[in-house]
Formats: sequence, C-alpha cells, structure tokens
Amino acid sequence: MLIQKDNHNCDTGSHSSINSIDWDITLVELSAGLAQLLEPGRDGRTVEVYPRRLRLGISRLAAAMIRAGARPIYSIPDAIRMLQEPVGRWDVSPRPPEYMSATTLMDGEYITEDADELIIDNPDISGELTQRIMLRVIENCRVRGDQEGYVRFRGFVIEHPVASQMEFIKALNSLGDEDLRTLLNEAYEEVPNPPTSGEDISICERCGWTLPRVLDRNPSRCGNRRCLQLDGVQSPRFLGKRSWEPGLRRVKTGLARYTSQPGGLEMRLYGSLAELKQLRVELWPGYDAYDIGITFPDGETWAVDCKDSGRPELLAALLGREEFPMSGSWQRAFYVFPDYRRELNPQYGRIIKSRWGTDGRAASWRFDDEFLRMVKRRIRETGHNA
Repeated sequence: MLIQKDNHNCDTGSHSSINSIDWDITLVELSAGLAQLLEPGRDGRTVEVYPRRLRLGISRLAAAMIRAGARPIYSIPDAIRMLQEPVGRWDVSPRPPEYMSATTLMDGEYITEDADELIIDNPDISGELTQRIMLRVIENCRVRGDQEGYVRFRGFVIEHPVASQMEFIKALNSLGDEDLRTLLNEAYEEVPNPPTSGEDISICERCGWTLPRVLDRNPSRCGNRRCLQLDGVQSPRFLGKRSWEPGLRRVKTGLARYTSQPGGLEMRLYGSLAELKQLRVELWPGYDAYDIGITFPDGETWAVDCKDSGRPELLAALLGREEFPMSGSWQRAFYVFPDYRRELNPQYGRIIKSRWGTDGRAASWRFDDEFLRMVKRRIRETGHNA
C-alpha cells in the first residue's frame, strides 16, 4: 500500500464549531474512505488523491478532538496512524457509544473487519464502493420482474470471484437481458499483473480471490480479514494456485469485498438447506430483501438473513437499530451466524444474548449448525423425514 507523503491538511477549521458528532456517520465515512485509499495498493497501483469521504471523516474527527481540548490531527498521514487505535482510546468529545469502544478501522495496511461491517451495513456506502453495480442489477431486474435473473447474476459473482473465459461467456449467455450482460462485464476485470506463460496465479482457497504478487512476502496474504483471522497471519494452508489462461477475469475489488466474500455464508447455508428435499428454498427473495426463504411442507415460511461479524457487540448493536425486512409473508425470521465465530470466541453467543433483547423483536438468531437442526426438527413436525 502506497500512501502519499505530502502534508495534505485536514479541513479542521470549518468543523470546529460543530457541537455534536454522529459517530455512526463518522465511522462509516472513515471506513469508506480507507477502503478507497487502501484497496488500490493491493496490486501495486498508487493513489493520486485522498478520497473525499476520508477527508470528510477526518475533519469531523478533528473537530471532536478540538472539543475535547486535545491537539487535533492536521494531516491525513497523522490521522492514518490514529485510526490504527481502538475508537475508545481516541481523545474526542462527545465520547463514542460504549459498543464502539473496541472498534478499530485499520490494521497495518489493511482496513479491519469492523470497518467492512460498518460499510456493509450501509447500502449507500457499499453501493458506492461497488460502483453501484448490484443496486443497478436490482433496479434492472425489478423493473422487468426478473427475480431469476437477479439470482443468476448475484450467484455467479459470489461463486466465481475468479472466472475463466469459458465460465464468463456461459454466464453472459444465461442472462436474458442485454443490460444485465453489460453490468456483468462491468463487474469483472482482467486479472492484473498476469504471470509469464506457463506460470500459475495465486488465489486464496477460502474466499477464492486473487492474492497480490508481492515479492518480499512468502507466502502472499489474503486481504480478506476473515481469511486472515481463520488462517493465522501468514499461514500457507489456504494458498492456492490456478493455471493462468488468456481471458481470465476476477470480480472487481469492491464487489469481491462487499458481495462475493460475505456471500459465502449464505451460499453454504443455501446448499445445506437445498439438500433437504422436503423444503422449497429460495435465494434472495424480493430482490435481496433477505438472504434465504424457506417453505416447509405444511406451507409455513421462514426468512433468513446471514451475518458474519467478528465483533458480536457491534453486530448486536447494528441489528438492534434495524427491523427485519417485511417483504413476503413469512411466519418466522432469523439472523444466522457462522458456527466458526463461536469456535474463535466461546463468549460470542453470550454477548449476543446479553445485548439482543426481546421486546418487539420480529427476528431471533441462531448459529448455522443450530439453525439446520431446528429446520430438521420442524420438518419432522410436519410428518416428513429429515
């Protein structure tokens, strides 16, 4: 990652009179700006201009430091160093909410999983970072009443973070609308820095995206925070290879980070549910109102939204601010979390439970293995074998 070495000043003066700060907005602005700043460096490209959202977020942060009587940050490189620290350590006024105190936005040259989750939770910001491609796909399919086209498009992006020319052509031919085919072309790019003839490219076998060709690191590291957390800082176990061929494409950076990689959980859960032949299982009903719809033999319908977060207290707070989508006529609704989060943090479920609450909540939550057992019990209640 290459950061400019000039002393680009933050516009602190224009914000010094602000008497309050919306920390939700400020942290999302900072996260989005960091994503725009840091992502281009993963393939050796440089950043010419500091992103507007980063400058805006840092200006808000500087104003909060002035209100606290602290020496404000005056340059973006200074701010970059500050953003490596947990939010609770920032000398600012007013103080951020307690559930944000352990949130960090940067770790070395990567944005953190916390930052990713703040972005994913804000469709406008994640849409901006993905060139609004998925939002345009939804709009296109909704106008034409093409739910199947939406599922094909999104499913391909998730299941093919790297695609051969043949796979890509087959996907284009499966889309019945020319505008959708144009959007799929926009969603992908040629794999950068192709190797010489006869060499392989490195991919992460967990998330499937390309690994940067960095000469002073062996092995290369995946930039996906979930992969780093699961595999250790420099574990080679999930370092995969793929044969180079002309026309090899990868999904663009923003879509990889905010569509392909988070989508792995919902696709795995969908696959497990689809094996239960007594069910009718639907992906992304209502053009992604939620992730999975399940209809049991007696007609009862469950709605599922998958969430994968390393910070249970932040996740519970984010979910507590939103209503489960009411699209469709479901009888029960669930947020489903991956079981590996409980393995990494044995207190994960306890933290969620302590912050969840029950008053007026339309949805409950389960880990994915628990949820599958619940589905099988419900099938047996209808008089069918699971």
